[in-house]
Amino acid sequence: MIRSTTRAWRAGDALGTRYLNGFVLVPTLQVLGSRGVLDTMRDGPVDLAGLLRAAGVDGAAGGLLGALRTLALRGWVRLTTTGAPHEVTATLTAPGQDILLAWRAAEPAVAPALGLLTATVPALADPSAPIGPELDDLLTSVTDAIGRRWGIRPGTGPSGWADHLDGVVACPVLVRVARRAAEGLPPDPELVPVLRALGHLDEAGEPTPVGVEQRELAANLGVVVSYVATIADLDRVVFGGGSRSSRDDDNVLREVNIWGSSQNTALTALRTELLRGVLLPVFDDPDLAAQPRGIADIGCGSGEPLSSAVELVVRETLRGRHLGTHPLHAVGADISPAACARARATLDERAAHPGVVTTVLQADVVDPDRFAADLRTAADVELGDLIHTQMFLLHDRELADADPVAAVAGLERARLRCHPDLLHDMLARFGDDASRVALPDRFTTAHAVQGRTIPAVVGAADLVGLVQRWAPYLGHGLVLVEAHAPVPDASATGAARGDVDPAPAVWGVHAASEQFLMPYLEHELAMVLAGLAPTYSVTTGTQGVSAAHWILADRVYTEPGLPHFDLASSSR
Repeated sequence: MIRSTTRAWRAGDALGTRYLNGFVLVPTLQVLGSRGVLDTMRDGPVDLAGLLRAAGVDGAAGGLLGALRTLALRGWVRLTTTGAPHEVTATLTAPGQDILLAWRAAEPAVAPALGLLTATVPALADPSAPIGPELDDLLTSVTDAIGRRWGIRPGTGPSGWADHLDGVVACPVLVRVARRAAEGLPPDPELVPVLRALGHLDEAGEPTPVGVEQRELAANLGVVVSYVATIADLDRVVFGGGSRSSRDDDNVLREVNIWGSSQNTALTALRTELLRGVLLPVFDDPDLAAQPRGIADIGCGSGEPLSSAVELVVRETLRGRHLGTHPLHAVGADISPAACARARATLDERAAHPGVVTTVLQADVVDPDRFAADLRTAADVELGDLIHTQMFLLHDRELADADPVAAVAGLERARLRCHPDLLHDMLARFGDDASRVALPDRFTTAHAVQGRTIPAVVGAADLVGLVQRWAPYLGHGLVLVEAHAPVPDASATGAARGDVDPAPAVWGVHAASEQFLMPYLEHELAMVLAGLAPTYSVTTGTQGVSAAHWILADRVYTEPGLPHFDLASSSR
């Protein structure tokens, strides 16, 4: 049954989300404030060229636009489109004026906390490594600053500001504490004063209720914290055209990223619902020969999500009772050698069932043909005979072509090739007459690569082209979980999305590391243009994350078991 639903998934607890946002917002304020950009916007609007001049920079504006949108998602900056979607002016909102004053007051106390970002990288990368004495002075300074509430007078300061400041320290500390506990290592005595100042430990050193809660939810911080080196290098990313691509293990704490993405509470619940909703009926098909030969998870990370999917099929489906005659192939793939090593260990340990065959390959999502060839050589399995899962991966890709003219032409070719009824239904979800807005203008979020602005239409066409390259291998469909950027117009009003929405942190680290987050409906439109349709779809209440089983669109209209999916009737 084809269906689409929305779940009000809890994005995270309020305090933890304020920590998470602060981990990105405070360094962003520091970079823009110290360069004079925030002051320049006080009497705005100012275009990006004017802001670059104020910062003393003669270069591309892509990194700056990404940083401004991070602040806009907290309601501190108003972005107004003046031409193409990436041609904007910026001004501080009234809350932005308040936060500028608050940042100035806190800047001396915040400096050691920002210094801690770089200094903690080794301790975050290896939880068994001791905290060296070189951190003593920094830890003492930040403990004192937290204890004094960063010099904020009681009853003053913008909403959530003190928690944002705490987050610069709390996020890496909580990740360190949680990962050491998971590995059975003793607590770091050096962090006790910090945790006490944060209110996570009492005077006797015992966890407080808030401390217990935050430790249990620490994995929710993991993905953002894994970009600590990029956040610490934000000035170069924003103003120097520096490249901190997430596809390079040197720019991401890969083990922290893997741990956070696989253990995040809300996303695990979403992923579990999706896998149960899709895999159970697929592998319960009475025609065993028609079932996929197995599951391929590219971007497999630790291998734990793939292992969970295998366990589900083995325990709860018809296929699991016939593995002797119909073995199940579990194929993990990742661009990261570190992730591949982890995935091999995970699958060897947890997917060791008779009749389950595991293979792990190094592969890049942008090159499915190479993945198919390598899999054929390694396991004598055709990529098209598998059902595919991709968890938070499509946005993390290398751009194929940055030419806007070619992008517009590519979208037009895709429009002509995709099913017209499906496209009509998809466009209707935008809430206006489909004919009033040109297709390229439906895409609104610009990105940056090495500081260069990448127009929204280029990112969209690149996604369409990539999915089209995958289409020959998607006979059994693609189980996809994706993160999304908020619609830019929502931030252009200057209205805060609230201090418990993780959008600023999520957008901030993805923008700084050359990833291509898109608004939810625009992402769905790109998938339809690529020739796919959803058979099962669920989104978070804020549409910050979506999960769906995408199949070749022609099947929706040709197979009697798959009724027409009225996208227009599904929740926006």
